[in-house]
Amino acid sequence: MIQSDDSSLPRVTVIIDSFLHANAGTENQLAKIVRGLSGSARIEVITLRESPWLQANADALGIKATLMPIDGVRRLRSYRTIYNLIKHLRDTCPQVVHTFFPIANVLGVVAARVANVPAIYSSRRDYGEWMTPRYLAATRLANRFVTAIIANSKRVAELTCTRERLSAARVRVIHNGIDLTPFAELSRSVATAHALAIPDQATVIGLVANYRPMKRHETLVRALPLVLRQHPDAHVLFVGANMTPEDIESRVRALSEHLGVAERVHQVHADGNVTDYLGLIDIGINCSEGEGLSNAIMEYMAAGIPVIAADSGGNPDLVTHERNGLLFALDDHEALADAINALISAPELRRSLARKARQFVAEEFSIPSMLNRFAVEYGIPIR
Repeated sequence: MIQSDDSSLPRVTVIIDSFLHANAGTENQLAKIVRGLSGSARIEVITLRESPWLQANADALGIKATLMPIDGVRRLRSYRTIYNLIKHLRDTCPQVVHTFFPIANVLGVVAARVANVPAIYSSRRDYGEWMTPRYLAATRLANRFVTAIIANSKRVAELTCTRERLSAARVRVIHNGIDLTPFAELSRSVATAHALAIPDQATVIGLVANYRPMKRHETLVRALPLVLRQHPDAHVLFVGANMTPEDIESRVRALSEHLGVAERVHQVHADGNVTDYLGLIDIGINCSEGEGLSNAIMEYMAAGIPVIAADSGGNPDLVTHERNGLLFALDDHEALADAINALISAPELRRSLARKARQFVAEEFSIPSMLNRFAVEYGIPIR
């Protein structure tokens, strides 16, 4: 797919701190948005840090990729970049600017306002627990210039209104979208299971998430000894990579050794091929604190995997307790173990929850539905 050169199409400019790959949650969704809207608008994605993946895949996404590096507000060259960004927006005259991630949600918004962009949107996709007082103050200042803030779950929208002192009318909710096609006919790969030393008859409890503190991998490790008392064939599979300077992956491994369950805990990096491992999982887990809207939960549901999720963040937007999944109190490993034991003991309940979950995401979280909502917000007719 090559970027459209139809000058009659509206211009949409996305400004994002970085776009290192399409595997992480926000980048994955943004790739779907720009690819899906590229036939209806001329889309440029401006990154504020080096983003080789985006540069290499711009043509496939149907967009123009531009780098305008900002190293920090204390560096003189960063102010030169901000000036160039404003000039670039004035020269290209986008009808819409949409910003993602902390730096862009401040500097990108202000630059768009100075450049007189008609419609300016910023994004909120998590709890914002990382916000420092200084960043929160800067964000509130930038919020004066936005047309609206787009959140990916009701809970994130509520927290944004409270923390940033915004009226509900200025925050919109557009849920993530998912393509169900890759998840339609997953099967258990014996070769993949053997490569991970997972026995053929094991009940596999999976957690798909890169290693970050908010993902709370340790909760599942602590639950495992309680599960093994009732179901000695249980194994845990973590799918993800370490994404912070702190080596949480090794910390999870050390905890499993301390609890004597290391032989039942398996860790693998998906490298973009998560469907290779979803076919192994019998029960999908999300332990996260403050997640906006979990792509992993949506993928479990699309794959027909029953879900147990922490009652936190945007998870209740996806999981209705005992209807299409189960919820447990955040960090309560005993409650998580009880939920896992209940599902292992009730195969019919697992099948029922999985069936209702797949129907739910098909009806409420399709990519066409998501794209239509963005197009309506941007004022773009979809071609």
